[in-house]
Amino acid sequence: MPLRRQYLMVCLNRRADGSPKGSCAERGSEEIYKALRAALKERGLARVEARAVSCSCLDACVTGPSILVEPDHVMYGGVTMADLPEILDAIVRGETVGRLAVDPVDFVTDSREAGADKR
Repeated sequence: MPLRRQYLMVCLNRRADGSPKGSCAERGSEEIYKALRAALKERGLARVEARAVSCSCLDACVTGPSILVEPDHVMYGGVTMADLPEILDAIVRGETVGRLAVDPVDFVTDSREAGADKR
């Protein structure tokens, strides 16, 4: 298996209808995943630069659809089909799409956890 510079993990998790958290799949991540794979291939990035892979829950339900970029440890949230060209352009330039990047603090719900992050 050839190693890529980056792996884009697209959450395809689907929760039961009516779940208060919702899910990335419910918000269109399955279509985003397919389009991302096709776009990487079309741009010639799929063999060496980046690979889109499907995954289960990334614990970013509130910001879905979510894409985790590794090894950069960047989480993109609220991704739409319209965002894919900008994400791909950033991959080529070795940059991050700041407006889509989710801050880990956004997921802290316990004040004890927030204090631990500041140490």
